[in-house]
Amino acid sequence: MEEQICGCGRAIAVIQRHLAAYVNSGLKETGLTYGYAMFLSHINKNPGCSQTDVCRYLMIDKTTTAKNIKKLETMGLIHRKKDEQDQRFYHIYLTEEGEVVVTKVHAVLHQTTSILCRQMTPEQGEKAQEVLKLMEENICGEVCGLHHT
Repeated sequence: MEEQICGCGRAIAVIQRHLAAYVNSGLKETGLTYGYAMFLSHINKNPGCSQTDVCRYLMIDKTTTAKNIKKLETMGLIHRKKDEQDQRFYHIYLTEEGEVVVTKVHAVLHQTTSILCRQMTPEQGEKAQEVLKLMEENICGEVCGLHHT
């Protein structure tokens, strides 16, 4: 069992590195990388989200998130709007240009998913997604436990 678990971790790490390289290649013309693509995708699915929401979803520290948000804003892909009740709080939205770019991002991410599931039946793809989601929940639970002890 230990060998199987180590193999899973290695496989996930290798998939992540290759996935990022593939997405980076597909997005080269946009000037974005895999990391920025994840930010745009989350903001697209959650218009008006906060920087803290992005941090939590992507599991990235506040400093890195702030730098990436600033870069995307400088690129003209997102804009921040102050909250009417709390002027310290900003809501993040895609700009028109950001909406165009996120279409390309989603196309590349869809291609990536197609490649990952290429030789799988739909049932195998669903099962793989279930297993990966369970693994994600398991490790997130452990990491959250570490931060609260």
